[in-house]
Order: sequence, then structure tokens, then C-alpha cells
Amino acid sequence: MEYQYIGKLNIGPLEDEFGSLATDELILTQERDDHIKDRHQADYKLFHKCVFDVISIPDLILKDAKNKNTVMYIKYIEETNVNIVIRLSLETEGSNYKNSIITSYRVGAKNLKRFAKNNKILYKKE
Repeated sequence: MEYQYIGKLNIGPLEDEFGSLATDELILTQERDDHIKDRHQADYKLFHKCVFDVISIPDLILKDAKNKNTVMYIKYIEETNVNIVIRLSLETEGSNYKNSIITSYRVGAKNLKRFAKNNKILYKKE
């Protein structure tokens, strides 16, 4: 499978919630990059411009209440919030998969407030 290495996750707040991760590495597959480009066209350039900042210094990390082993990394950038959804690879799954970006899109202030209310906060920038 073709993929791009994005970087390493700070696994502290993630392992506190999910247990041991199989790796701290984060990737973006070509298929998921194509998904972001096709389904979130207006957000695609912003995603690529800020993906490293969102991952390394997020404002908020939420546990996705609807999807198993999934988190949302959110950061305020350019008058909006960028949300990067990541599927975690847990050690208990016994797989060789890496943590992988599923999608990315902008989130307005109203939706961000709803996200924070409906999903567990794993990290919040002080």
C-alpha cells in the first residue's frame, strides 16, 4: 500500500485512554489523501499546509465516540479549526498497521463546541 510518513504522535494522552499503541508513527495512505482531495476539496490545501502543526501541537484531542480506536486532532488555523481524524493502531490488535489519517476537514466554532461536548477530551491546550 502506498503511503506518506507524516510524523510521530505524542502517545501519552492516547495510551492513557486506549492502552499501548503498536507504534507512534502516523501515515497518510494515497487512498485517504485522494478521499480528502475529492470529498473536502476546499480543505485539501489547508490540510497539507498545516498537517504537521496540527499533529505536533494540537489545541484539542478528542476520543471519537462513534468510531472505535479513533481520535480527532483539532487546531485553530487561519480563522478556522482544522480537524484531522486518526485511526489508532493498538498493540492488542496484533497488527503491523500504523496509525493512519482517515480524513481532514474544517470545523466551525459551533460544531467544535458540539464535538467537545459529545466526545471525550483527551487533551486540551492550556
